Amino acid sequence: MSRETSQAAAAGPPPEDAVIERERTRFQQGSRGLLLAFFAFTGTATALWALWRPEYLAHDDDLVYDLGLVGGLLLLSQFLYSLRKHHPRLRHLGNLKTWFTAHVAVGLIAPLVILVHSRFDIQSLNGGVAFYTMLVVVASGFVGRYLLAKVNFDFVGERLRLKALHDALRRQILEQEPELAPRIAQTLKGFMNEAFAPATPFQAIAVLLRLGWRWRAVYRELVQLGRPLAGGAADTGGETLTLEAPFLREAFQPAQRQLLRRYLQAVVRLARYHAYRRLFAWWRMAHVPVVYILLAAGLAHVLAVHMY
Repeated sequence: MSRETSQAAAAGPPPEDAVIERERTRFQQGSRGLLLAFFAFTGTATALWALWRPEYLAHDDDLVYDLGLVGGLLLLSQFLYSLRKHHPRLRHLGNLKTWFTAHVAVGLIAPLVILVHSRFDIQSLNGGVAFYTMLVVVASGFVGRYLLAKVNFDFVGERLRLKALHDALRRQILEQEPELAPRIAQTLKGFMNEAFAPATPFQAIAVLLRLGWRWRAVYRELVQLGRPLAGGAADTGGETLTLEAPFLREAFQPAQRQLLRRYLQAVVRLARYHAYRRLFAWWRMAHVPVVYILLAAGLAHVLAVHMY
């Protein structure tokens, strides 16, 4: 266990509301930057396409070649970030966050330069493959940046908070409501298995889409366990247990309901992190090959230009 983890465990989890607000503020700040970059890029590209006229640049103008050279070098420079990040001997060359910012900025500028270089007119197969692969890489970069913001998460703190809530749930609900404890435990276990189950990208996306309403449905199911059914009986799963109606209507006190809500919300936060982390891993597996396809297509385009 790291020193930071030990200190976090010793100090105990910080106030939950403050942590949630901090995480929300951090993500909103990252999202605003991502949206600004996205709209700036798409707006500039759309404006260039709408305003472009063929007479602005001729196919044989030296500027067309120069723009292609500059755009290609900028795209090649993107590999410097990976070298700085993974090569031990380069770790002293500046702050990694600064490198990442430069990586994102160049990743937006280089495609715009290539767009002007293409004159919005694809005239060769290798040039078309390179051009559309570049657009795929740019779109993938926006997706990756979004997922990166989502996985930048206080995992250790959330695990500690969930453990504390689990202990409180056991003491304040399961031990105090032995008649309902088996169904409560079974329902919570089923929800956790569902929340942490995604094994494919589509399942992870499905979990992210439905977690918001699923935890509320589970919460309603739990707080209604003590309500009388037809005939004043409560079904406990295989056996029918008849209890007095006043007890059934007051099966959970307000504090217990609040604890259930906080517990389910903590499970949802960790499940979302788990799903986003899986998506980020799958994104990397898809993004890296596309980058090398772009590199190969770009080199083939440059070779074809100089040979023919």
